[in-house]
Amino acid sequence: MKPGILTFTVDSMSTYTILVPLSQTVAPRYNITNSAILGCFYLAQGVGNAVASRYTGRYADWMLKHWLRRRNGVYVPEDRLYASLIGSAVILPLSVLALGWVLDKGSGKVGLAWVVILLFVDGIGLMVRSVVILTLSFPHSFD
Repeated sequence: MKPGILTFTVDSMSTYTILVPLSQTVAPRYNITNSAILGCFYLAQGVGNAVASRYTGRYADWMLKHWLRRRNGVYVPEDRLYASLIGSAVILPLSVLALGWVLDKGSGKVGLAWVVILLFVDGIGLMVRSVVILTLSFPHSFD
């Protein structure tokens, strides 16, 4: 198995552990009974994905240029993987931990606002990691 696919799978599991039980974790904690309102929480991660997709490719290219300068022009395509580290090693784990903490300790409108913010941040982390890793894992998939 390719390392990129394994990393993608492990990181995606953290995201699905947030989204699948979202109705069972958020609804009782904040007394939400309307399914439509509860469904809107899924949009926060989607908006995070959309916002990050606009900048992720540019960030990966910037990272490649950064490493080109450090190596005096030696090109290594895998240098784009460094761009996925911030999503995989920082944004995703911290957003999952913070969301769990907010769902355990938070209450009221402030806690609910933090849930939406952290779902948005999780979407950003997912997209930063996904675009770079999947691009390098399947370089000829669209040929």
